[in-house]
Amino acid sequence: KLTATPVTLILLAAGASIVLYALFSALDAGLSWLWSVAGQRMVHELSVAMFERLERVSMLYHQRHGTGDSLSRLSGDAWCVYSLTGQFFSPGEQILTLLTIGAVAWQLNPKLAMVSLAAAPLLGFATIYFGRKMKQRRKQSREAESRLLSFVHQTLSAMPVVQAFSTERQNSLRFRNLAED
Repeated sequence: KLTATPVTLILLAAGASIVLYALFSALDAGLSWLWSVAGQRMVHELSVAMFERLERVSMLYHQRHGTGDSLSRLSGDAWCVYSLTGQFFSPGEQILTLLTIGAVAWQLNPKLAMVSLAAAPLLGFATIYFGRKMKQRRKQSREAESRLLSFVHQTLSAMPVVQAFSTERQNSLRFRNLAED
């Protein structure tokens, strides 16, 4: 017969914590693996569809949009869809985490829990406010990346001409300026 001594309770609680941690870690690893496999398939299929679409658009489109823009869209946009899809599940997970932590904190110290939960709307507002600025910066960064990729593609495609006219230094300076953008 087991007696409920403090040492026994501590050992049982420690053992249960380890088992629960291992179970949740295995579940999290399995879900992460499944999401990675499904996401990679989604990115692959979308990239193929985008490439096929790029092959069918008019020559005028290709003249207006550089090769770097098309390359950036093939790699970046497909990956963004994967990231965006993951964001659909994130708010629910974050709300559940906030509620769980709030409930546990309330049990420990209601006043401190109220202070902590009062900060949540402020953090949400900050996310919205700074999110807009970050979106603008990301757009500028994407445009700069597109210009850089176009220049690299153009230069590497014309390497014999570049070497024949000894414009390597000039191209390096242009690359450096584009990369700094």
